[in-house]
Amino acid sequence: MKKRIIRIKDISQIDTSKVSVYDLNNRYVDPLGNIFGLKYNKLEKKVRIIKLERLHSSQAVIYQRQLAKAREWNHADEKGHSSTGENEQIDLDEEDDEIFFDPDVFIEKIINCTV
Repeated sequence: MKKRIIRIKDISQIDTSKVSVYDLNNRYVDPLGNIFGLKYNKLEKKVRIIKLERLHSSQAVIYQRQLAKAREWNHADEKGHSSTGENEQIDLDEEDDEIFFDPDVFIEKIINCTV
C-alpha cells in the first residue's frame, strides 16, 4: 500500500465512517504540524484517529519500556493481582532524566564551540 500525506485544516475533516482499507496507511497533517493516522479496532469494528508522535531514537526506547510496563500492569489488574505500579513509574521517570538527549541543545553547543 502507498502512504499518502494529506494536509487538513482540522481533525474533524477526517470522516472515519467513509474510510476504506486503503486509507488506513494515510497520514494527515494539520497546520500546527501534528501528524495523525488511522487505526482499525477489531473488537469495536471501528476506525479511530490516533496522533502520531515524532521522537528521537533514544527517546523511542524509553517510551517502548513504559508501554511494556503499562501493558504488564493492565494484565495484572485484569487478573486481579495487585501491582505496585506507582513505585515502578517513579523509577522509570528517574531513568528518563538520565537518558534524555536534546539534539537542539547539542547542536547549539557544537556551533558555539567551533565559532
